[in-house]
Amino acid sequence: MIIEKTDSNIRSLYVNMCVISQEIGKILPQIPFAMRMESLSFKQVYELSALSIDFSNGMNLNMFVPFCKRGKFARVYGELQDFQQTVYNIRNISTSLYGQTQEYDIQSLTMQNNIMRGIAVDPANNMALETLKNAINVRTAKFHEYTTGQLFELEKIAKVFYASKNRKQSWEDIKPSLAKQVEDIMRR
Repeated sequence: MIIEKTDSNIRSLYVNMCVISQEIGKILPQIPFAMRMESLSFKQVYELSALSIDFSNGMNLNMFVPFCKRGKFARVYGELQDFQQTVYNIRNISTSLYGQTQEYDIQSLTMQNNIMRGIAVDPANNMALETLKNAINVRTAKFHEYTTGQLFELEKIAKVFYASKNRKQSWEDIKPSLAKQVEDIMRR
């Protein structure tokens, strides 16, 4: 039962992480030109990262007790437990980035409101706003790199998991259908 839950959730986690990575990749080139960060999909990335935690928790990793402590399944479940920390890191980073984008929008709207009321814009505030935008851009680029790298790590774990689970269906057989799901999701 635990292995089947892992099977289902590892597929969902892979699809979700692919979507997160691609969504961040779509956001990245738009940041320098965005007047408001709200128009970018940082909130979606934040929500998707929470979903990754649900998929990871759905594997019930803490319930797996292997018969053979040095077997492939024991190694896979140990790596999945370690990977759970990665999923939480992704959630924390996306939460922080989302908070920064909201802060940027608040500061930007405050400046626009002051301009409309005839209050002069302080150059230091304008510089601080541009610095914040640059920080968001840099952190998003690093986040994209981190997420993509961790996706490859998940893929390595999945290869071993499916090689251990059964010989009928390998990760290479499963991956194309998951890639199709990612494409369908990204088209929406």
